[in-house]
Amino acid sequence: MADSNRINEFIDFYHQYDLAFEERVALMSLIIASYDDFLNENNVAIDYRWDAIKAMLTKDRIHFVELINYWSLYNETDIFRITPLMRTV
Repeated sequence: MADSNRINEFIDFYHQYDLAFEERVALMSLIIASYDDFLNENNVAIDYRWDAIKAMLTKDRIHFVELINYWSLYNETDIFRITPLMRTV
């Protein structure tokens, strides 16, 4: 379950362990959802962690294309707070 208080922990876990493909996608889903919650809870557009998240998404873009497309909401209004950021990946 997404938890905006654990974003750093999730990012560290992603980097520290050799995860299987499905685990990597599941963890990235958790990171993105948690970051979106953080943006909403704190009424901010971005913070320092976005650079790390974007780098992870970009590095393994081929694995995360469905996640990126889901959160980017191309041709739709910005439903998620993270949507404008995801559109830059």
